[in-house]
Amino acid sequence: MPYPYPIYACKPTFARSEHLAPCQQSSTYSHFEQVYHQLSRGVYSGLTTFIDFGGLFSIEMESFNQELDQWGAVGEDRFCIVFQTTDVPINRVGNQFFERDSVLCMSPGGDFDLRVTPETSFCAIIFRADFIEPLIKHFYPKLAEADRLIFPTTLAREVPILGALRSLISQLVEFQAGEAESEASAGRKHSLEFSIISLAAGLIADQAGQNVGEKLDVGHGFAKVAAIRKFMRQASGVDVQVERLASTFGMSRRQIEYLFRKRFDLSPNHYKKLILLNEFQAALLKPENCGRCIGDIAADFNIWHLSRLAQEYRELFGILPSMHRLSIQ
Repeated sequence: MPYPYPIYACKPTFARSEHLAPCQQSSTYSHFEQVYHQLSRGVYSGLTTFIDFGGLFSIEMESFNQELDQWGAVGEDRFCIVFQTTDVPINRVGNQFFERDSVLCMSPGGDFDLRVTPETSFCAIIFRADFIEPLIKHFYPKLAEADRLIFPTTLAREVPILGALRSLISQLVEFQAGEAESEASAGRKHSLEFSIISLAAGLIADQAGQNVGEKLDVGHGFAKVAAIRKFMRQASGVDVQVERLASTFGMSRRQIEYLFRKRFDLSPNHYKKLILLNEFQAALLKPENCGRCIGDIAADFNIWHLSRLAQEYRELFGILPSMHRLSIQ
């Protein structure tokens, strides 16, 4: 059967970058129209490797040195699969363990909620829907009649092809990182690209056609704490005392305390402070704010005690706000 898209007509672009703040790393997903949030819990250092194939699909590998909360949703025109490249068994997606042999599969608009531990590395393969859907329907006739291949976010476990997929991606990254390219190596790269697409398309087809994965039914308690976190994040951590949360969500203080300690191992007040400091950090490091003084930026978040801010910022991120801004610039 002929391959339905000429992916080799476009030259892949390769980039590798280090990040000193979560807002830098999360910005790499903006071109996917993806809703993406990342909450840092300490001194941050991250590395991203990115290969884009003309906008049709891309491979994103990220690693970081600390515990992170990551949540959001893929773009309305994207499919995405995510798997680990390191063996860190205590990572979680929703309320479930996300293990090395598992794959998180998302169709357009699919949401995700990850809590990852230090020294974790992930690989995400992201496809444009109008590229991968015709391909899947072409090779999987039973799905050809479907209007759209939409399925709930699922966690497929004990996926036997993951070892092969990791190996293929590792080889492709080595090729892309090289400076010179011979005719023979170009042919091998095309073969790697096609193999990666084929394996990933098979994983997506399994979820669309058979729903073989484990649906992420996270339960009422998780949904509640996610809604509270969203409310706190939208307020940038400002004026979101536990009393206000209890009144807004019709819960007792004890219930909110229990949910936050169960999900995040932190009190709601501590988590609120994390959000506030992360939001302040993101504003501090924005290029458009480089001419503003730190006090003015802090005032945007109702932070008036600058010495206390400096102390808490250094305790969380390991560096003073002024020095962090200088190191980024």
